[in-house]
Amino acid sequence: MLRTHLAVIFGNLVYHLSRLLGQGGGTAAPGYYALKIQPDLLNFFNTQLKKGTIVVSGTNGKTTTSRLISHYFSQKNISYLHNRQGSNLERGLVSEALNSANILGKLPPTDYALWELDEAVFSKKLEIINPSHVLILNLFRDQLDRYGEVDAIRQNWYLALSKLDSVNIIYNSDDPQIFYLIEQLKEQKSNRKYTSYSVHDNQPNYMTNTTELLSPIELVICPKCKSRLTIQKQTIVGQGLFECTTCGLSNNISDIKADVISLDKSKTSFKLLPDSVEISTDLNGIYNIYNITAAASLLKKLNLNLKKTLTNYWQASSILVRLDIVL
Repeated sequence: MLRTHLAVIFGNLVYHLSRLLGQGGGTAAPGYYALKIQPDLLNFFNTQLKKGTIVVSGTNGKTTTSRLISHYFSQKNISYLHNRQGSNLERGLVSEALNSANILGKLPPTDYALWELDEAVFSKKLEIINPSHVLILNLFRDQLDRYGEVDAIRQNWYLALSKLDSVNIIYNSDDPQIFYLIEQLKEQKSNRKYTSYSVHDNQPNYMTNTTELLSPIELVICPKCKSRLTIQKQTIVGQGLFECTTCGLSNNISDIKADVISLDKSKTSFKLLPDSVEISTDLNGIYNIYNITAAASLLKKLNLNLKKTLTNYWQASSILVRLDIVL
């Protein structure tokens, strides 16, 4: 315990020095040096949480989705930690906790930690974080220069999640890579629980013919058998209602579904099923329907009453989220 207290004190000292000297905002350095003294410091903070830890990860949408959840928590007076400054390595999480704790490392009464995790950190640190809920958004090729092939990333995520026997996993079932990852996990005997979400866009869109639109590296390949996937209703490139006619991998059922009502530059609206909640927002584009649906699915899993509060909340908060991103 003495080592933990020394780490907390030194981390706070680094934070105040960095602010005083104008060397960064104290979002990473305090945690970096504190972890040098006590590598188990994140677990020390995790044990103080009243309800658990939420991890959000994926190639795209982490910041928007996390901040939607964060604004909801603030609106409903739910206490939480959040690495909202974007430092999503372990040092950033510890720095955020240090900033909220007292000189001995004791947090004020806190319900949740809401951690947005970098893809690499997700696989390396998930067991240490020991989350109660994991929200997985997508897995694209956007960052191959950083992390290597998509199959390798998915395998690392699989190994990391396999070590968690009891966790709630909320995932995008429209993403073939993520869907197959969960199918693999479901083959294991564990206490894990799964909630899937999807987006259905019945409006005509230009993304229906993947063969003509995609370059060879982007062609949709079945993650299970490496055959070509048939995407019957594509929402965005590589995602939608899909089926592999070779091995049978198919995502025709989801627990939570967003039905698109309108999708244009001035207004985005959709109905969230099975709660039949209509949502309107100025966060444009189908990507943001995915982000909002992901956040809503997580909140629903936390047993929050979406039907009474969700519509007004998203309408009011979307501008705040946009400003957060711009600033």
